[in-house]
This record gives sequence, C-alpha cells and structure tokens, in this order.
Amino acid sequence: MKVEVVYIAYDGNKFDSPVECKEYEDRALSLMNELKSHTIFFDAMKQPILCHATAIENIMAWFYMAFTECWYININMELSDDLIDFIEDDLGLIFPPNKVGLYKYDYNEDEWVSAD
Repeated sequence: MKVEVVYIAYDGNKFDSPVECKEYEDRALSLMNELKSHTIFFDAMKQPILCHATAIENIMAWFYMAFTECWYININMELSDDLIDFIEDDLGLIFPPNKVGLYKYDYNEDEWVSAD
C-alpha cells in the first residue's frame, strides 16, 4: 500500500508541501488585499460591490462575482505589476489600464474605457 499526501490550494492547485501551498495562497491573498485596498467595483447603478471576506476562498468568490457584475472600476492607486499579471495571466481576465481613474466596461467594444 502506498499513501500519498497532497495539499490542495484554494484554486485546486496541488502541492507536495504544506509550506509551498501556504506560500501560494498567501501570495494570492496579499494580491487580493492590494486589489481591495486600491480599487472599488461598482454595479450598473454605481452602487459599490464590497468585499468583507478575509479568507482567500471567499475573497476569490467575491472577486469573480464582482468582476462579472461590475460596470465600473475605480482605481485609486496604481496597482503592482504582480497584481495585474495575476489578474490577466493567472485568472485570464481583462483589467482596466493601470492608471488612477474611473473606468467603465464598453460591452460593444469588449474593453475598459475611461469614465472620468
């Protein structure tokens, strides 16, 4: 008989070590906390879509919901390249230009445009 222990992160990625798994999740949590600190998502009525979660699983669930339901994103401080890469490369989403300002999603052109 063989026993295999695998550590599974919030997104299903598997690790042989609990330390590697925790570092992976801590990185994602740090990036999502940066996003929560420096952006505000708004729905079509310009009501904020807020996140009160602290666990990475819940923050990621909020993020996917907020990102699909938002019409506007306000960026109040330039975001790190790591965060932009995480959103665009790891999560496969299109984010507004990384400049301070209010952006609206143009569903006709499939792109974020300035709403300032």
